[in-house]
Amino acid sequence: PGAHRTLVFVGKGGEHALELVYFINPKSPSGHLDRNQLGASHICFNVEKIEELYENLLSKGIKFVTPPIMSVTEDGKEKGICYCQDPEGNWIEFIQS
Repeated sequence: PGAHRTLVFVGKGGEHALELVYFINPKSPSGHLDRNQLGASHICFNVEKIEELYENLLSKGIKFVTPPIMSVTEDGKEKGICYCQDPEGNWIEFIQS
């Protein structure tokens, strides 16, 4: 609650390959982070078959926050999203768009 951010999508042809997120509230710490501190909140991968990926990684012991949350666009295209953490605690987002 109360979070405010600015998003910038970088790409071409109506699709983006990079998403930049800047949090306005709450503010990020100022200055440089120590080399052993991560500066990104998560990394995202766009995948073609998110439910298959989820089952594959789950069978290998990867813990997810939830199974893929699926929806269907107006033109009938199936989309999905899910999050997990790697062994170092970094958040990983997978999307099917």
